[in-house]
Amino acid sequence: MRKPFLVPIAVALSLTFSCTALASTGSKSVDLHYNNIKVMVNGKNITTNSEPFTINGTTYLPLRDISTALGFEVNWDASNSAINLTSPIQIDRTVEKQDSGSDIERYLFSKYAVLNGVSFNNFTVSEFKEGNKHELNVDIELDLSTNQRLWKELQDKQIENWLSMIADDLQTSFNDKDALVQGKVYRKNMTDVLLDFTKDGDESLKVRFYDGSFRDGVPAPSKLAIEEEYLTKLFKVEDLPFRVTSVKYSENINTIVISLNATESGASISWSNLKNADINNAAKELGQLINQDFIKETNTKLDKVYIQFKDKNSKLLKSLEYYVFSDRVN
Repeated sequence: MRKPFLVPIAVALSLTFSCTALASTGSKSVDLHYNNIKVMVNGKNITTNSEPFTINGTTYLPLRDISTALGFEVNWDASNSAINLTSPIQIDRTVEKQDSGSDIERYLFSKYAVLNGVSFNNFTVSEFKEGNKHELNVDIELDLSTNQRLWKELQDKQIENWLSMIADDLQTSFNDKDALVQGKVYRKNMTDVLLDFTKDGDESLKVRFYDGSFRDGVPAPSKLAIEEEYLTKLFKVEDLPFRVTSVKYSENINTIVISLNATESGASISWSNLKNADINNAAKELGQLINQDFIKETNTKLDKVYIQFKDKNSKLLKSLEYYVFSDRVN
């Protein structure tokens, strides 16, 4: 039976490269203390073939069990009385967004920077995570001053297939096939939005084109229905009624700006008696409702809802921002 390797816990958890463990020979008597020690790797309990123990305040763990759980290969060199630890052969850096955000961007650029002769300038990827759910945003920059003729010749289907491959690659790179991938293609310097796209989990990619001024057969963007539907709607903050007077969607920042005027004179007095928590809750509910209606209309989630509460004479009472992904109000 192979004798288990035992190492102090501080050493076992810090090994990150191939090494050879050496020790002096000899023997001595020591007191071992077994305290039903549990071992966890990345929050999960692992079972060891030998029970961990403590000597003089230092806890020792079975090296082979711990190293295997951490992804290392362990080999015993009997001729040299040496333990060889080998790190995993390949580490996929593209999933380590928090450590090196530019890796996935360089990868996307190297693979997708050219589409039928159209050369793209830059790929920018940002990651948000809530629980196990990823939201991946990608912005792609295009210089139309040098690509306009070739861009004009592209068909919608060619662009959609290209974006679909990018979305699939992002989900694979972040090891989350259920991730929400969304993004935009901008003109150089991140000005005009030429198109936006979204892919939620295994659903089909959805693309909206806004480049009718630069490519044949693409209609110019029109005012969204939600911008018309919300006008004159009535909402309340506690018992204080407000009516929507303005709704505007800003494509470049994916934000809806909504203004509401109080319907009663002297609203500023009633407003001053409201609690901040009640105002924030009302703004949050309004932001959630607008985002839900926007998704129904466009199949795209907003980034933010900017809310302005005003008195009957349009004097600003308070402005708040509802952040959709974090579901919070500032």
